[in-house]
Amino acid sequence: NVYVLLAGDAPAYSNREGTGIYLSTAGRGPVQWMHMRGSVEKPEEVSSQYKLWWYPTAFAVDFTRPRRDVMWLVDMEVKGSWLATGVWKSADGGFTWKRSTQFTHPTAITIDPIDPSVVYAGGSWVTDGSWGNGGALYTTDGGATWKKNNDLPLTGNLYGVRPDPNDRDKLFYLFFGGGMMYGPKPR
Repeated sequence: NVYVLLAGDAPAYSNREGTGIYLSTAGRGPVQWMHMRGSVEKPEEVSSQYKLWWYPTAFAVDFTRPRRDVMWLVDMEVKGSWLATGVWKSADGGFTWKRSTQFTHPTAITIDPIDPSVVYAGGSWVTDGSWGNGGALYTTDGGATWKKNNDLPLTGNLYGVRPDPNDRDKLFYLFFGGGMMYGPKPR
């Protein structure tokens, strides 16, 4: 199986209806791609004038589950989607999606390979709390609640979080323009 993300046609964002995760299953015959978008629930606080999933930037699939039915997607805020973006979760293989938390400019999403209820999200801007969310977020309960990781010396422009395969208590943090950091998982 192959998963890919169609992020859109920046700066026009003309592929909005087609953005999202696609799955191709290996088999005989021509390659077929299935769009894993299904229905996307619009959060109550999002005005009807705003569109969802204008610019997805990353996704993660929980490969610890035999059916691979839990998926995560993050989409970045652009003109026309103010506060309609965030971290999205599907628990049924992409048939339905619900926003787990608002996140203004996310660029990364990672599932912990040992404990898939732990998910890390990174973003390009840190906001002061008066408008939107940004920086380094994480959940330890499958997305029911999210916390900010304020223990990092850098919290903006976080483009990747990867668990250390040799030390369950450590993470690699990848920053645009700031290199890489190595440190403890948030608690």
